[in-house]
Amino acid sequence: MQRKLLIGYVFANRRYLRKILQWSERGKIGDFAVEVIPIDAPEFLDENGHINPADLIAAMPGIDLTLILVGDDNTTHPWLNFEQAAKQLQLKRYIMRIPYTTGEIPIEFKSLRTVAYNPNAIDKLLRIQDEISEPRELV
Repeated sequence: MQRKLLIGYVFANRRYLRKILQWSERGKIGDFAVEVIPIDAPEFLDENGHINPADLIAAMPGIDLTLILVGDDNTTHPWLNFEQAAKQLQLKRYIMRIPYTTGEIPIEFKSLRTVAYNPNAIDKLLRIQDEISEPRELV
């Protein structure tokens, strides 16, 4: 089964998004088939190239996991506009700190768990999610 991984990121950090896309394409995210969807994917953009909130929020229920990349400048992070909706929809969200960055994490993200920037961390999150969602037989 293919998993959908939504990535929230600041445009200046797009090279780190590309690295996650490479991990997925090369099968480095464990045994999972992972579709990596950036927050600015064409299906979420309006005719002017801006993120259409209604389209992104409508897609959230179908997302398995959301990673919010944080780096040195997070004050204008695009995900800030969607955190409240994601929280209401109980979207599984994690902070992924870009290596060697020290920028302040926005207060809206402080309650989210931080994971390492590597494919093994993503694999582990997807495995944990499977364990939680698998129905267990009562004996």
